[in-house]
Amino acid sequence: MGSILRKFFPPDRAISDDVGDSVDDERSTSDRRRRNRAERFVTLQQDDVETLRPFYDGDYVNQRMTEIRKSINYIRENWQQYDRFLASLKKLIKEIPQEGNSKDLVDRARSLFSSRKDWKANANEVGGDPFNAIRVYTAEAGYSSFFAVIYALFRKDNSTESEETIRAAVFLVELLNIDLFNYCLANPSLGNFQGTVYRGLSVSQEDLTKFRELFTRPISQRYISVPLGLMSSSLNRAKAEEFLSLSVATSDPSKPVFPLLMVIHVIELKPEHLQFYREKFPDSVVTGICAVNVEHLSYHRDEREVILRGPFFQVLGLAEGEEIAGRGSHVLEMVMLNSNRDHVTSVRLGEREAEARQLFGTMVGVTRCEFCVNYCRERGLVDDERDYGAMLAQKREQLTAMMSQL
Repeated sequence: MGSILRKFFPPDRAISDDVGDSVDDERSTSDRRRRNRAERFVTLQQDDVETLRPFYDGDYVNQRMTEIRKSINYIRENWQQYDRFLASLKKLIKEIPQEGNSKDLVDRARSLFSSRKDWKANANEVGGDPFNAIRVYTAEAGYSSFFAVIYALFRKDNSTESEETIRAAVFLVELLNIDLFNYCLANPSLGNFQGTVYRGLSVSQEDLTKFRELFTRPISQRYISVPLGLMSSSLNRAKAEEFLSLSVATSDPSKPVFPLLMVIHVIELKPEHLQFYREKFPDSVVTGICAVNVEHLSYHRDEREVILRGPFFQVLGLAEGEEIAGRGSHVLEMVMLNSNRDHVTSVRLGEREAEARQLFGTMVGVTRCEFCVNYCRERGLVDDERDYGAMLAQKREQLTAMMSQL
């Protein structure tokens, strides 16, 4: 699926090149802003100089995560080098221009890079944090200037060859991680999100065929991810379809693309498993920041945005959907877990880190398989239900053995 490419819309790019009078300017500006907003919610196809993966799939996910984890650990173990990481990050991103953007956004962006962030231990420590990393992410110019650049790096195969570059990218995501964690800490009702969210994907006929081929693989290989990547999704299916329709309708007519709606089920780790993990590894913080509802911090609250951070998707089904922008669409259903060990404490476990990661990963596998079995049973997918059932039995056996040894 490496040929599905993400389209980045620079802040100064209009949809139409034929802008004449002031009325056209105003209309073009409005269209541009709508399309820039859609940029966060839709992955599109584009001819580009460099090939960017839309996702990593199969064994490539684990391989990519291993490469990225080195930079994550380095950043967290050397947080005292904050200023150096910040300087490297500034080399990668563009400054948000004052012209055409609100003073509030420009000020928040400057504050983000002139202040220091850190993980907090409780809600009282969070205080009056403005959560500027989240707020800037939700703005068109903030996303295009900062996060789109970083997201591209995470989807570029050779980006990990430059330690300084990938560490700078990881550092920006860490700033957002901290905001997401502290935001949930200060607002417990928003933590550990569960529910169904939606995101658009614009694909060529060839790429659609490759998605279909994904379902010819064994169920153990039907997963996709962009380790540490950031994705916007919406609680409102109609809003995701609106952005998808806009993106397809304004795509290059010489390169036909087809709308694909991602329906993503977000679930949590089984409570009894989480309790056991915390009892055995009390110093390891389990977070729920893989999916966070940020609509109350967003510059566009009508989007009902949920940020997906480094999601690992188990692909469940692909079906024909309703027509979007005059073209036949498809619906891709997936499931992901919101529970994760992505917290600074993970690097402090020392020799027990590998043991903790293996236990937690197996617990995640059991929870995910249980969801998949029920999903297949409800839809009459007999073969997949059987295969997921066999995988579930195997993972339960592994988990029982692990738990008995701790």
